[in-house]
Amino acid sequence: MWEAIGQAIKTFVEKHLIPTVISVVVAIASFLILPADFWMIERIGKVPFALLVAGIVFLIIQLLIFLFRKIHGWLSNKSAAEYRFRNDVKLEKEVLEKIWSEVDALSPDDRKVLKGFVASNNAPIEKSSGSRYFGNSLFNSNWVVSTEEYVEEEKTAVPVHLDLPKKQKGQVMTVNIMDMYDTRTIIVKYKLRDDIYNLLKYSMENYGKISHFE
Repeated sequence: MWEAIGQAIKTFVEKHLIPTVISVVVAIASFLILPADFWMIERIGKVPFALLVAGIVFLIIQLLIFLFRKIHGWLSNKSAAEYRFRNDVKLEKEVLEKIWSEVDALSPDDRKVLKGFVASNNAPIEKSSGSRYFGNSLFNSNWVVSTEEYVEEEKTAVPVHLDLPKKQKGQVMTVNIMDMYDTRTIIVKYKLRDDIYNLLKYSMENYGKISHFE
C-alpha cells in the first residue's frame, strides 16, 4: 500500500515538478515570515499548515498555467483565423476580378442573359433547335450546359387531294383524304454551369454586380 502511494506521489511530482517545488518552497518560507504563535499554526499544527499552504500555492499555480494555455490557444486560433481570412479574401478578390473581366468582354445581350440567370436562380432558357450560336456568344461558351428535348404537340389533320380516274373515259374524280402529320419540334434548354452560377450569385449578393461596371 505504502509502496503504491509512494509511486503515485513520485509520478505526480515528476509530472508537476516545478509547481510542486514552488509550493514546498513557499510553504517553508511561510514559517519564516509568519510568527511562531500564528493562530492557524497553533490551531492545526505545523505539518498540516505547511500542507495547506503548499496545496493552495499549487492550485494557484495550476490555475495560472490553465489560464495561460487558454489565452495562448485563443490568441493562436485568432491569429490563424485572421491569416486564413486574409488569404480567403485575397483569393476571393482574384477569382472575382477574373470573372468580372470575362463578363466585361461579353456583349450587352449576353450580360443581360447572365443577369436573368442570376435573378431566376438559374432557371433554364429554351431556344428553338434551329438557333445556332457562333463566335463569342454566351450560349456557345463553356459557361453554359444544354440539352435537347421534344415538344409534344397534337397531331394536325391536313387535307390531301387525290385525283382518281372515273369509269367514264376522260373524266377524273377528286377525293379528299385527311392525313395526320406529326408536328413535334425540338427545343434546346440552356442554363449556367453550377460553379459559374454560384460565383455570379455570390458576386451579385455581396457586391451588387457581376462585372466591373454592372
